[in-house]
Amino acid sequence: MLPSFETERLLLRPRSMADFGACLAMNEDPEVMKFIPGPWDDPELHRALLKQRIQTSYGNGLGYWAIFPKDDPEAFIGWIYLKPENAENPDIEISWRLKRDAW
Repeated sequence: MLPSFETERLLLRPRSMADFGACLAMNEDPEVMKFIPGPWDDPELHRALLKQRIQTSYGNGLGYWAIFPKDDPEAFIGWIYLKPENAENPDIEISWRLKRDAW
C-alpha cells in the first residue's frame, strides 16, 4: 500500500475510485488537456483508462497519489503518478496533472 504524504500546503494520499468523478471533471477541461494525448473524446475509453490507472499496482513505492490542499482536504486539485518507464527499464516516469485553478 502506498503511503500518504503531507507538505506545508498539501495532502497527498493514494488515489482511489472515490477520486474518479473529480479526475474525470478535471480531464474535461480543454485547457488542462490541451497538450495531453489520450482517449479524452471517447467517454467509454476515457473512463476505462482512469479506472485501470487507479486500480493498478505499480510496484513498491510507485503509483498514483491524489492531491488536496491542507486548508480544504476534500477539494481534489490533481494527482501525481510514479510508474516504471517500461518492463525492461528501471527508470521511473513521473507524471502530474492539476486542475486549472491550482496552476
